[in-house]
Amino acid sequence: MLFSGLILSNQQVVTVAIWGWITGPVELSTALFLAFLGGAVVAVTFGLLVLVRLLLRSRRLEKKLALSEKELQKLRVSALRGLAS
Repeated sequence: MLFSGLILSNQQVVTVAIWGWITGPVELSTALFLAFLGGAVVAVTFGLLVLVRLLLRSRRLEKKLALSEKELQKLRVSALRGLAS
């Protein structure tokens, strides 16, 4: 509903210049829609990159935690053996 209202109210023809690249005449509603899609693609891409980075960091920290817990368990066992002697 809102999008159709945006299209109907923006029928002007414009020329868009992006980083030195100039488009031919295009309706403003089309330019706005393409800008929206481009922004969505960029946002999803960066979101996925951050998610992958966080997952890798989480795995690395889980491995580090497992090694630390293993080391702690060894220290506990050796301390108990020392008390038993």
